[in-house]
Amino acid sequence: QARIAFVREKMMMGISTSTGISIPVNSLLKITSPASDPDYDGWVPLANEGGLAGFERRQVDPVSPVAFGTDWTEPAGHFDADGTRYNQPNQARGIHSWNLVVSTAYKIYLSYSKDDAIVEASGGTFTGPDAQAASRSGRDLYQPLGLLDITTPAAGGSGSGSGGGGGGGGCFTAAARIRTKKRGLVRICDVRSIEEWGKRADVVETMPGSFGLVAKVLRHRFNGKMVKLGPGVYVTESHSFAVGGDWTSAALLSKERRWFTGTAYNLEIMGENHCYALEDGRVAHNVLK
Repeated sequence: QARIAFVREKMMMGISTSTGISIPVNSLLKITSPASDPDYDGWVPLANEGGLAGFERRQVDPVSPVAFGTDWTEPAGHFDADGTRYNQPNQARGIHSWNLVVSTAYKIYLSYSKDDAIVEASGGTFTGPDAQAASRSGRDLYQPLGLLDITTPAAGGSGSGSGGGGGGGGCFTAAARIRTKKRGLVRICDVRSIEEWGKRADVVETMPGSFGLVAKVLRHRFNGKMVKLGPGVYVTESHSFAVGGDWTSAALLSKERRWFTGTAYNLEIMGENHCYALEDGRVAHNVLK
């Protein structure tokens, strides 16, 4: 199965429908270049060899797209199995920056093209300020829309054994206190993990009467809005909490917000219940979701 996507400013802008292609044994897939389009910088192929539409992976990084007029041939080592996977019909719309790293802050310089009536991200995504991208967003016939700061979630993973669905990805400020089995209430920034403390790692309460070992303490820079849970305790809006037998995002737990720039923390818990209890008894999902 294969698709193509046009690239503009190092981002995919629209993805084609899937096409099934039969390749003879000991042969390589070749995709012919689409016709040149002056509104785009090039194109990239998406493909897989499993025969399932909707599971194609990006084969060329949009940062360096294939030039129009240049065909793409599958490498001798076969398909890139690490490229981000296309798996949603709505990905055929909009702009996409793929293969972003987890727990990483990015900056996006948005601009509006007066000629094409579209919003784009000048130069793609950046891990720090970029003067050239900022300048490009205001070039002739473009209106700068400002700088967008985003932070990717801590990680993905398997389903939780503690309830229906849910999700991690959020993080707390350092003041959040966690219920541990031996050390009592411990600030999340001071929790001991197997990764750093070995056998001296903390065992934390996951659900009433249940406990789990802390595998990792994740730390990353965060710049954005947070939800206030208590004095000095803030959490990202996307973090999930156990409420009434289901998982609810922190954004629905409180109306109080503040802008936070600094280090945010999350935990990875071993055991059946991938969650941990805070000082006030609330149960937060951990990094595995």
